[in-house]
Amino acid sequence: MNTQKSIYNKLFKEEVQLESHKVELALIDDIKKLQVTANKTEDSALSELKKALSILQNASKSYLAARDNANLVIKEIDKARAMSKQLGVELPSNIEGIANYYGKSIGENLQMSNRINQFINNAFN
Repeated sequence: MNTQKSIYNKLFKEEVQLESHKVELALIDDIKKLQVTANKTEDSALSELKKALSILQNASKSYLAARDNANLVIKEIDKARAMSKQLGVELPSNIEGIANYYGKSIGENLQMSNRINQFINNAFN
């Protein structure tokens, strides 16, 4: 009877050890699956961040281009003023309003470009 009891005890211990190995392997498999999911999600977030960065950089460049175009408007208005003075003709009444608008626009566009670049530097560096 002692021998039989000894055999049962050994079998039971081995079975418990095998069960614990199965549980450990299942946990490791679960961890690996979660790692894959976490990595895919992180890659997706990074991809979206790169898209956002590209959009922000394009917006900053567009504001600088708008500033440059506003400068051209002001230069043309200055030429028109000079010619008007030489020829003794009056410019349309709305020209000063246009000049004021684009004069403000130059600073605002530069400011927006600078803000976007500052945001990019703070967020991505």
